[in-house]
Amino acid sequence: MVLAILGAAAAAATDWGYRLLIASQGVPNLPGGYWSRVDFVTVFMAGIAAAALGGAVLLGLRRETAASLLLAAALTGSAALGVLAIFSIGLALLVVAALLALAMAGCSSTTGWRWLAAHLVPLALSVAVLVTGIGLTGGW
Repeated sequence: MVLAILGAAAAAATDWGYRLLIASQGVPNLPGGYWSRVDFVTVFMAGIAAAALGGAVLLGLRRETAASLLLAAALTGSAALGVLAIFSIGLALLVVAALLALAMAGCSSTTGWRWLAAHLVPLALSVAVLVTGIGLTGGW
């Protein structure tokens, strides 16, 4: 549970740092698509933090299966965005992903084909939301 809370806090701090990094660049004449992408990435990272915090709460309530689903979605989103943003905030997001992976590893129900099949849905959903959001806010 502690690792999931640390992952949520790290995701929130990365989100805040990303906004500060963009604001510090002071480039007011950028196209509207640029700002919509910044807003999408900010909201996506807030979603990662919220999912990680929800997973931590569920771990505290001993609902490990539900917690691992939320942690899997947050982990995948953080890792996917971390790879895409490797020259900006990617390293911080990969650290978040590592913390969430360690939190998931602590769940007792992390084995078997049913567990794997159940976790493919949040994994695919997280990546689909990221790819769709990037595509709708100006493409690659």
